[in-house]
Amino acid sequence: METISGLLYKEEQAFPAWFYLLFFLWIPFVILVFVVNPELQERSELVLAILVASLFEILLIGFIGKITVLVKWNELVVKIGFFGKTVTKIKKVEIKNVRVVNEKLWKKYGGWGIKANFGVIAYVYSNGGGVEIELGEDYYRKGLSKLMKFQKLILSSKNPERLANAIMSMS
Repeated sequence: METISGLLYKEEQAFPAWFYLLFFLWIPFVILVFVVNPELQERSELVLAILVASLFEILLIGFIGKITVLVKWNELVVKIGFFGKTVTKIKKVEIKNVRVVNEKLWKKYGGWGIKANFGVIAYVYSNGGGVEIELGEDYYRKGLSKLMKFQKLILSSKNPERLANAIMSMS
């Protein structure tokens, strides 16, 4: 496990519980169909397709079901999924402006999850507001700048004011 030094702020968010309920709601209905019509159990390709679809949903939730925002003394780190895959690292010099967004992000960006459009990447995992981070030219000079060129990063937060203050206090 990675050691976290110089941590200023940490926030973990997951999708609401009802989202997972809706995501797996089709499984009881399929089982009910198998109980009502036992001759379907003999069709192994149908059973295999249902198992593959269920496994796909579990892996999808594992890879995007949670977001962890770490504000360290020198960088902002965004990790996605229950496996903790780091998707974004931003240093203080790469940040041009930070502002608190007090509107419901899921309404503005069309639902929960990772949303990307026209130079904006939004990580929407909570029901309330968040933080809008405008990136400067220093961010574009890194790595795959032509493929990952975005000007704004939106992070949903349960406490947007505290997250914005932590980002601004990075050195």
